[in-house]
Amino acid sequence: MTYKNARTKTKLSRKRINNILAVLSKSLKYAAEVGLISSVPRIGLYKVERPEVEFWDFEEYARQLRQAVVVEMDSPRRIERARRSPGRR
Repeated sequence: MTYKNARTKTKLSRKRINNILAVLSKSLKYAAEVGLISSVPRIGLYKVERPEVEFWDFEEYARQLRQAVVVEMDSPRRIERARRSPGRR
């Protein structure tokens, strides 16, 4: 059983498995570079579809920005800061 097959049976996503294999591959390449191993085994990755990216339009962005300002204005840290220094707001 290969490492790739063993990881597949643990119900990890293919993207997650690719991330693990990428770290392993980089470590093995470094080990070969410094002379700890003589050659680097070939590590194949799964083909993974890129998720579709959804973009906000200007109205959605403005709504999110307004909400972020409201949350910042009502945050406990801002309220406490205002209490400690009443002259600066």
